[in-house]
Amino acid sequence: MTRRRRCRRRWPTGGLFLKSRRPSGPSSIRAAFSRSFVDQGRFLAILSNVDRDLLELSIGRLGIRPDLAITAEDAHSYKPAPGHWRRFLERSGASVERTVHVGASQFHDMRPAAALGFRTVFIDRHGETLETSPTRVLPDLSTLPDVIRELAAG
Repeated sequence: MTRRRRCRRRWPTGGLFLKSRRPSGPSSIRAAFSRSFVDQGRFLAILSNVDRDLLELSIGRLGIRPDLAITAEDAHSYKPAPGHWRRFLERSGASVERTVHVGASQFHDMRPAAALGFRTVFIDRHGETLETSPTRVLPDLSTLPDVIRELAAG
C-alpha cells in the first residue's frame, strides 16, 4: 500500500496542520512531536508557501517527516488563498471538523483556515496583538500535544 493511500485511509481519525514561519529549532519541534504526541495517533501535514524542493530541505533538517506536505507548487497558489487547504482536504480525505491548523501567521494561516471552518492554534512567539480569533494561542510548541488532545476530546 502506498504512503498516500495509508494516509488517506487513516487521516480522518484526527489530523493536524503545522505551519510555522520560523521554527525555534529542531529540538523544540522534536519535543512538540514527542512520543506522547505520536501515541495519540495524530497525523501531520505541512502547508508551505515554498516549492517542494525547498520544503524537502527543511523537512530533512527538522528530523520529522510529515504524513502529507502541500506546497505552493502543489496548490498552484500562495496562502492566504484557499488552495493549500482545498488540496489538503482532497489528498488527505480528512474533514474540517476533525482537523486543527497550527501556524505562526495570522494573515497566512489563522484568518484563511478559520474562514474555511478549521479550528486553529496560533503559535505567538512575539506577543502579537491578535487580529484574528484562534481557537487557542500558545507561545511555543511545547504544550501543543496537550492542546491537540484537549481539542480532540471536545
